[in-house]
Amino acid sequence: MRNKIMEHLIEIILTMFWFIVTISVVVFLHEGGHFFFARKFGVGVETFSIGFGKELFGWNDRYGTRWKVSLIPMGGYVKMFGDANPASAPDFEKINGLSEEEKSKSFYFKPLWQKAMIVGAGPLANYLTAIIIFTGMFFSFGKAVMSPEIGSVVTGSAAEKAGIEIGDIVTSVDGKNIKSFNELKENIILNTGSSINLEVMRDSRTFNIKVTPEIKEIADKKGNKIKMAMLGIASRDIEHVSLNLFESAYESLKQTYSISASMLKGIWQILSGQRGSEEIGGPVKIASYSKESAEAGLGGVLWFIALISINLGLINLFPVPLLDGGHLLYYAIEGLKGKPLSATLQAHGFKIGIVVLASLMIFAIFNDIKFLLGK
Repeated sequence: MRNKIMEHLIEIILTMFWFIVTISVVVFLHEGGHFFFARKFGVGVETFSIGFGKELFGWNDRYGTRWKVSLIPMGGYVKMFGDANPASAPDFEKINGLSEEEKSKSFYFKPLWQKAMIVGAGPLANYLTAIIIFTGMFFSFGKAVMSPEIGSVVTGSAAEKAGIEIGDIVTSVDGKNIKSFNELKENIILNTGSSINLEVMRDSRTFNIKVTPEIKEIADKKGNKIKMAMLGIASRDIEHVSLNLFESAYESLKQTYSISASMLKGIWQILSGQRGSEEIGGPVKIASYSKESAEAGLGGVLWFIALISINLGLINLFPVPLLDGGHLLYYAIEGLKGKPLSATLQAHGFKIGIVVLASLMIFAIFNDIKFLLGK
């Protein structure tokens, strides 16, 4: 009994450790993007924090920036001169009384294009991180390429019912040409039960097959059900291809684009009711997957960091006040109008952003509880 308790305790500690490591790395790089361009354009940076809440430890650099690690490892922020809070809402009382010298280092008084670059640099840093990681992994380990030729068909599967046979070569999905089984999977995995058109080559003849994937529930290690679209087919051949640096970079761009597109499609399916909202996860799910990736070795950790980086970068580009995308939306409106939104409208926007993000977090934590219970 005591050994089981110790094993469970060690598992919790390791899970939290890898969660903190993963999130801290991704957040540091994101905030580092903001910080780099803020310094480049002469903006004073008051605080660079990993985490929120009470400061655990920190130090001041020679420029007066307070670098700190805070109690709640759920993100981070860069607070610039003239900001009212970590969300970068302007402190209008403060900035209205600034001298010309102080205005020169205030984020609020910088040219619009500089503010947009500072804000956009966070998501950009996340995407660059993912691209660099993927490039390194493709260059080091190559790429596993599965032939689009069908090697097996599961009896009674959607593929068999549609008439797909062993030896068929799939050349396109819904009019989109494919060259590998990997691309076929990418086009199927987020399907929610709608029919697709496959162009198939058989005995030198090309024809179309209409097939509707089966949506099956697959249980993870904790027994949680994950819905996936399946045809019931497998590739005939898997070839391991070595890539040079340029090929690796190209593949990393394709990989990053594919993951981003899949995330957007999945989010839209959840919002439109095509996919269950139980797939939205919070810190517990991230922690669990962080630990699983660590168990897969360095490659698993790097892959998961790249995945979370893309996730963070993409989400932050959504036009929701408090997020980077919300600030960019404000700047776009300012560019069109020729003047910034009023302080009242900006304040209302930030309040809406708080409600949206808080609601999403509460919902994600609720799903996390179900995840822990394995229901």
